[in-house]
Amino acid sequence: FLRKPLQNEELARLDAQFRDLVEQQILACLFVQGAEEFLKAFHRRYALFVASGTPEEEMRDQIRLRGLHGYFRGVYGSPRHKGEILRDILSENRWLPHQVLFVGDAIDDYNGAKEASVPFIGRVAPGAKNSFEEKEVEAIVSDLGDLNRRWQTLVSALSSR
Repeated sequence: FLRKPLQNEELARLDAQFRDLVEQQILACLFVQGAEEFLKAFHRRYALFVASGTPEEEMRDQIRLRGLHGYFRGVYGSPRHKGEILRDILSENRWLPHQVLFVGDAIDDYNGAKEASVPFIGRVAPGAKNSFEEKEVEAIVSDLGDLNRRWQTLVSALSSR
């Protein structure tokens, strides 16, 4: 990529520099609207998990750096894909797919939920393209504040099935 020979020491230095830059950006990154409120409102009532495409150790570091680790029962990432992560969460907790709800903002999230037969809620920011159009989703929310406001209605509808 750099088009020049690279010694191990230089690679290690560049790697550390990149990690520092990423860490700074993570700490400066704003939360999705309503995310903090949602986590505070529901983390004691529900077992919350992260299933990410980010490498697992990196994701755990990010959660820790943001001070969010107390909100989640588990944080999972690549190399496993989301369907596999969801199946493992179901198995480890002895839950049936209809007892779990996956909230995501990417088509990979939707595909993982479908692979594990877990109901899915898509998050589509205002003005963004809806990747879940014509997909079988429980709902589309604009942000986690919207999800928070609609939570009881959504859970009631799922429970009645």
